[in-house]
Amino acid sequence: MYWYTKIKKLNRLAVLFPLGLASLLSSCESKDLKSSVDTNSTYFDIPLYFGEQISALQKRNPLVLKTVYTNQVSEEKELNIGDWNIELSSFLTVDLNKPAYKGYIIKDSIGNVVNYKITDDKAEVSKVTITYDNNIPSQIEIAKQIKNFLYRTDETLIYQPNKMYSIKKSQKVIILGTNDYEIKGEIK
Repeated sequence: MYWYTKIKKLNRLAVLFPLGLASLLSSCESKDLKSSVDTNSTYFDIPLYFGEQISALQKRNPLVLKTVYTNQVSEEKELNIGDWNIELSSFLTVDLNKPAYKGYIIKDSIGNVVNYKITDDKAEVSKVTITYDNNIPSQIEIAKQIKNFLYRTDETLIYQPNKMYSIKKSQKVIILGTNDYEIKGEIK
């Protein structure tokens, strides 16, 4: 009889142990999921903002006076932009809420201007400045920098809703020298 009660207790443990382990593991999984997915944006949501701007521009299909400068040579055309996602793709890639930037952003506000400075030297984005007019962004300026032992690229992106956008890039390559590019679009 003694061996029977001992086996009965072991059988209960054999049933309860996997259930307890499964419960413990599932609770750990949900905690990990909750902590890794942060739905609350701490900073201005640049991809969302430009997604909305692109959608509005795509619907409106405005005429754009587009000027392209390459090493002091320029070309100008008036046209309709076929795909605003491609045209403003440089703006869409900037996300202040990336986990890689956590702890490296200094936010500073003066009047209607909010500055976000990224202090990590390895980060591609170094500064974002948003100017507001009646609590609505009237200009977004983004400074990016990529550098290594072969080259350095400085890029400045400026966007004024329904007015203009500018992508200015300067690239210095050790052997090839410096190249300057700028794309400027005046939205009509």
